[in-house]
Amino acid sequence: MSLRLSPERYEAVKQEILARDKYMCRHCKMRNGLAVHHIVYRSEQGSDLHSNLCTLCVACHEGIHQGKLCIWSENQFEGADGPLEFVIAPGWKPGDL
Repeated sequence: MSLRLSPERYEAVKQEILARDKYMCRHCKMRNGLAVHHIVYRSEQGSDLHSNLCTLCVACHEGIHQGKLCIWSENQFEGADGPLEFVIAPGWKPGDL
Protein backbone atom coordinates (compact mmCIF):
# COMPACT_ATOMS: atom_id res chain seq x y z
CA MET A 1 0.00 0.00 0.00
CA SER A 2 1.45 3.34 -1.05
CA LEU A 3 1.11 6.32 1.23
CA ARG A 4 1.95 8.67 -1.63
CA LEU A 5 -0.79 10.86 -2.97
CA SER A 6 -1.56 11.77 -6.55
CA PRO A 7 0.11 15.03 -7.63
CA GLU A 8 -3.24 16.84 -7.49
CA ARG A 9 -4.07 15.61 -3.97
CA TYR A 10 -0.50 16.26 -2.77
CA GLU A 11 -0.77 19.89 -3.94
CA ALA A 12 -3.97 20.24 -1.90
CA VAL A 13 -2.29 18.66 1.15
CA LYS A 14 0.65 21.10 0.83
CA GLN A 15 -1.83 23.97 1.03
CA GLU A 16 -3.43 22.36 4.10
CA ILE A 17 -0.01 22.06 5.78
CA LEU A 18 0.86 25.70 5.05
CA ALA A 19 -2.48 26.74 6.58
CA ARG A 20 -2.03 24.44 9.61
CA ASP A 21 1.40 25.98 10.22
CA LYS A 22 -0.01 29.51 9.83
CA TYR A 23 2.11 30.18 6.73
CA MET A 24 5.37 30.35 8.67
CA CYS A 25 8.46 28.25 9.23
CA ARG A 26 7.99 25.91 12.19
CA HIS A 27 11.57 26.62 13.29
CA CYS A 28 12.43 30.31 12.76
CA LYS A 29 8.91 31.70 12.12
CA MET A 30 9.95 33.24 8.76
CA ARG A 31 7.01 33.82 6.42
CA ASN A 32 8.85 34.00 3.08
CA GLY A 33 10.22 31.28 0.82
CA LEU A 34 8.23 28.46 2.41
CA ALA A 35 8.41 24.78 1.52
CA VAL A 36 6.58 21.73 2.83
CA HIS A 37 9.13 19.25 4.19
CA HIS A 38 8.83 15.48 4.73
CA ILE A 39 10.19 14.68 8.20
CA VAL A 40 10.79 11.09 7.14
CA TYR A 41 11.99 11.57 3.57
CA ARG A 42 10.00 10.10 0.70
CA SER A 43 13.18 8.29 -0.36
CA GLU A 44 13.07 6.54 3.03
CA GLN A 45 9.41 5.56 2.56
CA GLY A 46 8.08 8.65 4.34
CA SER A 47 4.40 9.26 3.77
CA ASP A 48 2.45 12.27 2.57
CA LEU A 49 0.37 12.23 5.77
CA HIS A 50 -0.05 15.50 7.68
CA SER A 51 1.87 14.07 10.63
CA ASN A 52 4.98 13.67 8.40
CA LEU A 53 4.86 17.15 6.85
CA CYS A 54 5.85 20.54 8.17
CA THR A 55 6.45 24.03 6.83
CA LEU A 56 10.03 25.30 6.67
CA CYS A 57 11.61 28.36 5.10
CA VAL A 58 14.27 27.87 2.44
CA ALA A 59 17.14 28.40 4.92
CA CYS A 60 15.82 25.95 7.52
CA HIS A 61 14.87 23.44 4.82
CA GLU A 62 18.42 23.60 3.48
CA GLY A 63 19.74 23.29 7.05
CA ILE A 64 17.79 20.05 7.46
CA HIS A 65 19.21 18.60 4.25
CA GLN A 66 22.74 19.68 5.20
CA GLY A 67 22.42 18.01 8.61
CA LYS A 68 22.72 21.33 10.45
CA LEU A 69 19.16 21.25 11.79
CA CYS A 70 17.21 18.19 12.97
CA ILE A 71 13.52 17.82 13.76
CA TRP A 72 12.29 15.93 16.78
CA SER A 73 8.71 15.06 17.72
CA GLU A 74 8.17 13.82 21.25
CA ASN A 75 4.94 12.08 20.28
CA GLN A 76 5.55 9.84 17.27
CA PHE A 77 1.81 9.45 16.68
CA GLU A 78 1.16 13.20 16.45
CA GLY A 79 4.35 13.94 14.53
CA ALA A 80 4.13 17.34 12.87
CA ASP A 81 0.49 17.69 13.94
CA GLY A 82 1.83 18.31 17.44
CA PRO A 83 4.75 20.28 18.86
CA LEU A 84 8.12 19.93 17.15
CA GLU A 85 11.54 20.47 18.65
CA PHE A 86 14.60 21.39 16.63
CA VAL A 87 18.21 20.44 17.34
CA ILE A 88 20.68 22.91 15.86
CA ALA A 89 24.32 22.18 15.01
CA PRO A 90 26.71 24.41 16.98
CA GLY A 91 27.29 27.69 15.18
CA TRP A 92 24.52 27.25 12.59
CA LYS A 93 21.64 29.67 12.28
CA PRO A 94 18.90 30.17 9.66
CA GLY A 95 20.34 32.01 6.71
CA ASP A 96 23.70 30.20 6.80
CA LEU A 97 23.38 28.75 3.32
